[in-house]
Amino acid sequence: ALKDLDEVIKILKNLGRPITIQGHTDSLPPKKGSNWELSTLRATYIVKYMIKKHGFPTTRLSSAGYADTKPIAHNGTNSGRQLNRRVEFQVHYE
Repeated sequence: ALKDLDEVIKILKNLGRPITIQGHTDSLPPKKGSNWELSTLRATYIVKYMIKKHGFPTTRLSSAGYADTKPIAHNGTNSGRQLNRRVEFQVHYE
């Protein structure tokens, strides 16, 4: 997945816009910590990767963790939970 992520980051960097990386989880509690911590860790991992590997300007990046509060699929199935474990890139135009 890193190859695909690298391509997305290159496109985002060329946009020259501020980006917020949003982390999400499914509704199951993790073995350690909380879904809030896990979602925030997901987002900040991507932010750090963008800075370290791609030299993304730190002034154009922010991160947010939403835990399980914004599911895109039903958490009652394994496939739904997999879809809810994600990061999203929000591009700011204003």
